[in-house]
Order: sequence, then C-alpha cells, then structure tokens
Amino acid sequence: MLPGIAAYRDRMQELSLALKNLTNELRHNHPEASQPVVLVVATSRAVAEDAMALIDIAWEECPPVVDAAAALQADSPLIHPDLGSNLALAHRIGGDSFAAVAALAHCVVQRELVFARHTGVPLEGRAIVAEFDPASRNLTVHQSTQVPQQMRALLAQLFGLRETDVRVLTPDVGGAFGIKLHVYDDEMATVAASVLLGQPVKFISDRFEAFNSDVHARSHRVSAQLALDAQGTVLGFAVDDLMDIGAYSMYPRTSVLEGLQVVSLVGAPYCGTVLQAQLRVAYQNKAPVGAKAWLSMPANRARNTKHTTPQKAMAK
Repeated sequence: MLPGIAAYRDRMQELSLALKNLTNELRHNHPEASQPVVLVVATSRAVAEDAMALIDIAWEECPPVVDAAAALQADSPLIHPDLGSNLALAHRIGGDSFAAVAALAHCVVQRELVFARHTGVPLEGRAIVAEFDPASRNLTVHQSTQVPQQMRALLAQLFGLRETDVRVLTPDVGGAFGIKLHVYDDEMATVAASVLLGQPVKFISDRFEAFNSDVHARSHRVSAQLALDAQGTVLGFAVDDLMDIGAYSMYPRTSVLEGLQVVSLVGAPYCGTVLQAQLRVAYQNKAPVGAKAWLSMPANRARNTKHTTPQKAMAK
C-alpha cells in the first residue's frame, strides 16, 4: 500500500457503494470516452497518480459508435439497449410546409454543411475543493463554476442536505466559455469523497483531463434549403440537423440545447418566411456535449450566409 493511500483504504468500498447509489446507474456498457471509472483519494496528486498506475482493469472491448449517421442505422450497436435505438431526441417544426413555397420560388439553393466538434479551453480548468463537516452536516464547496446557485441547489438535493447548509463559493473562474455550467462526474465524486471521509477533498482537472472530459459543442451535419423569389427575397427554409452527443445527456441543462436552437433560430432575421426543420440527436461513444458560448450561432450564421450571399450577388 502506497504511503498516503492507507489512511483511506477502509473507506473505499463504502465510497464506491455511495457513488453507485448517487448515480443510480452502473455505467458498465458503452461508457463515454471521458467517463471516470475509478476514484483514488490520497494525500497528494502525485501519490494518487502513482496509485492509479497500480490499478488493473479488465476491459471487454465492444463495437464503438462514433458516427452520428451510422449510430441511427438499424444494425448499429446500441449505447443503451433498453432504449431500442441510439436516437436521443427527434424534434420537428413546420411539418411539410416548405414544399409549397419551393414550388412557387424563383430558385431553391441547397447546401450541406458540417460543423466539427470543439471545446472551450479556458485559461484555468475546472477545479473544486469540498469540505463536509459531519457534526453540523454543513457542506462548503469552493468551485470554479459559472452557476454557484445551481450547484448549491443540486448538491443539497443529491446529497440529502438542506440547501441552507450548503455553501458554494466561486472565486475568479479563469474563463469558462460555457463548459463550467454543467455537473461533472468527477466533481460530484470529489464531494462524495469529502462527505464520506469527513475532511476536505480537492480535485483539479489538468489540461489532458479537460480535453477528454469538458463538454464539447458544435457537432452538426446540416442539410439546408433556401427558397427565394426573383427579387432575392427569402421565402422559406428547410433544415435537417443531425447532431451527435456523448453516451449521456449532460445534467441538468441537457446536451440538446444547441441543436434545438439551430433549427429554431433559422429564420429569425427574416420576415414572412416558412420554416420546416428537423433535428435528430444521436448517442455515441464520445465525450459529452453541452452548452457553450455563442450557443448555435456559428451554425446559424454560416448556414444563412452560405445560402444568401451568392443570391444577393446575383440580384445585383
């Protein structure tokens, strides 16, 4: 047993059981690429990393699901077999209204646009220090988060505490870009460890961990059509957005907000237009997706500009 680990050995099984009850789900099959599976509590990060190197996990390799279109095929491996498919969400707007407008249009422009995944890279990564007092059952959390009020309410709910007994202190967060809006497994595990051990526990995400576990965004394949009259006036839009997320939807803000805005805000700057839109969101074995700065704006601006700029030039 490594020095710095032995003091916590007797509580590890208890901690494991508590975390299982907290998540209410054992995520053994098809986990996300960034999903933590082992927690080590030690007197320093260096000791914890040495202990991690001694842990041997037997993995059973499963067919990966890494393409949104393939994930929705009938023969795709299922992320969650009990759901019967990898479709996380299907949403439609406007029925088949675009066909009538397109039949009367002077021209219809069609584009296929692909937006690759990326993530926010704040100057300072996610960090949390949790301190639970067993005598008073007060929980104090110092956290680099954009939403201290949200975290206070959720920590009270998840750990069975009164909200008045939970404090979330937020210093300068060192940038966030939306990635610090969410509830992360590793941060909840840090709080759980403090509750069980009755002493402060700290977790700081390094840059490698951040690239793997911080929420991603902008992963869309958009098929769009634009109908115009002879004067270049926009008559209507038809949009089909295929979005991929991780194996789970981020809590509590979900992983589908960006997709919903992509299809909902298409015609926002235009008057009297018809909007027909479809959103499909697919589960995959990738890092999670969540709200990020300028939610959905790059996809919307790129789509509208790609469609309208050639037609404006033609009209002139």
